Amino acid sequence: NVTDYGALCDGTTNDYTAINRARTAATAQTNGGTVLFPSNVTGACITNTSITFDADVTVKFEGGARLSWPTGIVIIFSGPLDAPSGQIFQGVGSTEVNNTEFGATYTGVVNPAWWGLTSGGNSTTNYTALAVAIRAAAANSYPHEVHIPPGTISYTTEMDVNSQSIGY
Repeated sequence: NVTDYGALCDGTTNDYTAINRARTAATAQTNGGTVLFPSNVTGACITNTSITFDADVTVKFEGGARLSWPTGIVIIFSGPLDAPSGQIFQGVGSTEVNNTEFGATYTGVVNPAWWGLTSGGNSTTNYTALAVAIRAAAANSYPHEVHIPPGTISYTTEMDVNSQSIGY
């Protein structure tokens, strides 16, 4: 639990040191451990420094937990990501193309809802969430499956993803 390592997750404090300590502790466990972002916090956990979660580390988000990062910061998930289908990523950095990556050893699907895509939601938010999810899934030439939830998804702009045009 990142709060056990000092993360405040209050939406304003840089929690990088605590998140990194939790990551280091999980990596040190035999066969890896879990970094938990809990639901019982008042805001998003924020990191102002890039971070890579190793292949043997599970990153778990409880319902309502969020991770936020500013522009220019890259978050890489190499191992399992255990998350609800709702939004878990927020902040300007999370919506920048190429600032969220899933490494070669990541075996799960990528869910655009993690960036805020919702059935019947705002078309601009849905466009951004879908674009970031697709690009994150294809980062570093390690293609991963993108799970698009059922329902009507509104977006009105054409998107070029890795030189392949996807029309809406």
